[in-house]
Amino acid sequence: MKSGCPIICSDVSSMPEVVGDSGIQVPPHSDKDLIAALKKMYSDKQFRDSCIEKGLKRAELFTWDNSVNVITEKMMSR
Repeated sequence: MKSGCPIICSDVSSMPEVVGDSGIQVPPHSDKDLIAALKKMYSDKQFRDSCIEKGLKRAELFTWDNSVNVITEKMMSR
């Protein structure tokens, strides 16, 4: 996302939390859903551009400083 690439990812593990609404999430074993996602991302420029814009903004949430702050807050609250 930070590189300005539109994202298609799995809808399991931590990926939905990371990507949010800035990309397309598909079940990991669904060829049909993956193909549909690739077609949408390729053919719908407005949607693709929206995903890129949202992804760049969302990527700003995942910095080392933010990570340190979250970890420190969790440690201090115990």
